[in-house]
Amino acid sequence: MTNTNEFIGLAESDLRTRKIGDASKSAFRSLPAESRAAFQQMMVFVGADMGLLDKSYRTNPDERASAVALMFLNFSIDTHEPAWSSWILERMIDEVMNTSKIETIDLFRAFEHAFKKYNVRLTQTVANLVKDVMTLTFSKVGNWYQAADWHWANEALGNEISPARCYLFLPLLPPDKADSRSIVAILRGLADTPFFKQAVDILSDDLERPDVKPLVQNLKLPQLQTK
Repeated sequence: MTNTNEFIGLAESDLRTRKIGDASKSAFRSLPAESRAAFQQMMVFVGADMGLLDKSYRTNPDERASAVALMFLNFSIDTHEPAWSSWILERMIDEVMNTSKIETIDLFRAFEHAFKKYNVRLTQTVANLVKDVMTLTFSKVGNWYQAADWHWANEALGNEISPARCYLFLPLLPPDKADSRSIVAILRGLADTPFFKQAVDILSDDLERPDVKPLVQNLKLPQLQTK
């Protein structure tokens, strides 16, 4: 029986050359049924359909996140200049949502996981990908945003995280679900990027929150001196 990490390593190597090889397929077949259920739609998306599997299997959230991260790797997200089309991105989202036991929030948890795992830098292309994923997902799936668990996002923002991950959380984390540290972390993370003004504009109301304003003042960011 294959170790999940072994399968992920093989798939990552293959996807950097855009083709799932026999070793990855063999490793997939040797995964436990629950793990195959988590990775099955990823295999379909990258052109290695391994046949139908009973979707009643309960899947592990971490494995689901790794599966979606592999889908993003198929866009060369690790190069910091990913390439995609609206059609292929829409197809990816459809495959993600067909994964056993998945919830919409899992897509964005996996997106953030991919940014972290592949040390993705914040380029204009990466920013455009974030916008496209947000737009397509919100057009396809409704009534999930406020009901989702956002604890993981506030926890991630409680640490020093990359500008790319901050940019993902900027439009994603609902203001009423964001704690004061998260608001400030996004602002601090984007302070030295071309996206800082956009962050200030989006967070303008939140920056006036009584619990946020003192923290922002303590940042002493020159960009905010005229604010």
